[in-house]
Amino acid sequence: MKRVISAVAALLFVCAWSVGLGVDAHAAGQDAITRFEVDATVDQSGTITVTQTIDDYFASSGHGPQLYLITRQQYDSSHDRRITYDNIRVTSPTGAPTSVDISQENKYMTLRIGDKNVTVRGTQTYVLTYTVTGLINTDQAQSHLDEVYWNVIGTGWELPISNISVTIHGPTAVSQTVCYTGADFKTPCTSNSSSGSTATYTQDTVRPGSGLAVGGGWPAGTFSGAKLDLVSSSQNPFGLSDGGAVPAGIAGLATVLGGWFLTRLRKKGRDEQFANVTPGMMPVGGDKAEIKHEEVKDAAVEFTPPPGIPPRLVGAVVREGTANQDITATIIDLAVRGYLRMEQQEGDQFVLTKTTADPGSLNPVDRSVYNGLFAGRRSSVSSEQMADQDFYETYTGFQETLTDEFAAQHWYKINPGAVVTAYTVGGLVIAGGGAVLSIFIGTRLAANGILGVGWLAVPFLLVGLGMAALAKRMPVRTPTGSAVAVKAIGFKKYLETAEADQIRWEEGQDIFSRYLPYAISFGCAERWAKVFEELAARGMPMPEPSWYVGSYMYNAWMWSSIIHSVDNIGQSFADSVSANAAAQAAATGGSSGGSAFSGGGFGGGIGGGGGGNW
Repeated sequence: MKRVISAVAALLFVCAWSVGLGVDAHAAGQDAITRFEVDATVDQSGTITVTQTIDDYFASSGHGPQLYLITRQQYDSSHDRRITYDNIRVTSPTGAPTSVDISQENKYMTLRIGDKNVTVRGTQTYVLTYTVTGLINTDQAQSHLDEVYWNVIGTGWELPISNISVTIHGPTAVSQTVCYTGADFKTPCTSNSSSGSTATYTQDTVRPGSGLAVGGGWPAGTFSGAKLDLVSSSQNPFGLSDGGAVPAGIAGLATVLGGWFLTRLRKKGRDEQFANVTPGMMPVGGDKAEIKHEEVKDAAVEFTPPPGIPPRLVGAVVREGTANQDITATIIDLAVRGYLRMEQQEGDQFVLTKTTADPGSLNPVDRSVYNGLFAGRRSSVSSEQMADQDFYETYTGFQETLTDEFAAQHWYKINPGAVVTAYTVGGLVIAGGGAVLSIFIGTRLAANGILGVGWLAVPFLLVGLGMAALAKRMPVRTPTGSAVAVKAIGFKKYLETAEADQIRWEEGQDIFSRYLPYAISFGCAERWAKVFEELAARGMPMPEPSWYVGSYMYNAWMWSSIIHSVDNIGQSFADSVSANAAAQAAATGGSSGGSAFSGGGFGGGIGGGGGGNW
């Protein structure tokens, strides 16, 4: 429910309250207030006794009306006027439930009328009685009258209101009356008049978004006991006497968060390296292992991969985590080493067939992938089988196995994926949460006359989005991890930049196949194949891969054919994931739902209020 203060002009009289009924969410545009009658008596002390009768037509069922009464409104640049409501009672001649739940929030008192266990329909009549103090302006400079200006209907009403009448009784004869309606309270109302000590106002209808303000003036001294109840407008809902303390506190919090992150970025967001050895090398013998903090960003070209490290891990240490391409790299590595053969068939189909090589000598991760491919007693697996939903668990098992293997190397101080996620999520929380908090507090302070606080969202956005953007810089390699990364980055540079004239190999050596798993893990397999495709086009004699059979064997297009087949392995995994997701959606009905809530507000300016049906 929007709560925005309704605008009120200050002509003869200042100070107001307004009451409004909203619209039932299930019957927007059909509910209506068919009678709005106010009878008020002002005594010499300035206390106003109010009887307000409304006929509320519920086109569909509702529990009752919910009203908002302003308890504080701006008086001048440094003070608010406090308005006090007492002795609130509600009755209903039509028998509607009239229990009243009263709550106070910031500058508004909320009256919820009705029973949550009972609904009503049709036209229901509610009679509200209460007393209110703090509304009278005595001996005004321009009119020299004691004045009451009453914003009876705020501009935020969402229902059409008809048959409006307002009567104000004073202790002496009325000197002057005034009445305005419309969204800006500039249109004269249907009628206003006075007789003796009574002022009477009528209005045929008030459309949604319009309001009604009535006023009356009595001779100065009529309300001799009326006193303004003024409070400092710098007081705020956080209990601080100085509203500037809240912005300062928020800015301080943003500064602390920013300083903390910059410190982490400078001191912790850098890799650890051995300080007294050549980059990429390990300390030997009795060398003292001094440590320095310096990010591994580049390395000299390496013509061979780090020894003894599987291609999947060489790629993972560079990109700071495992990826789906590492599974493909492992399968091709098994093929290159003679444990399986890949045969490209018609279209994008292929078959992986195990050879007679004994897998018993494989390391645990390689053996896990091998056993997953050839589970049970099968000696081959096709692309159709690998794309099926049933292969999904095998695929996720590969992912978990490779992730655990990478973590076990202790090449990073903390799991890099977890670090990146923590800083990304944390940054977005700081950006979003800090901005929302700043806007929330700024709105509350603005309602109390403290403006210009919205800028406090900016530092939170800068800090939070900065953390999220720089999250990938936060994982820290251990000294050993940095040494491996230097070698891996150097070898990756070789695979990405080598030209055909730079490729050298011994007779009978299939260097393309040997380094292809690394190129797959690095994401540069296509570029690596282009080099050999160029050599083949020149007629250079090169060893043919023994692990692959395809339609373009023994010609210049073979290398592209191999890469196409390799890509199809990854596509099969993706198809398996999609098939599993589709099956899960079908099992749960594949549907989703939501809910929506609607509510009314009240217009802006001095003296506003509002409400709605609930």
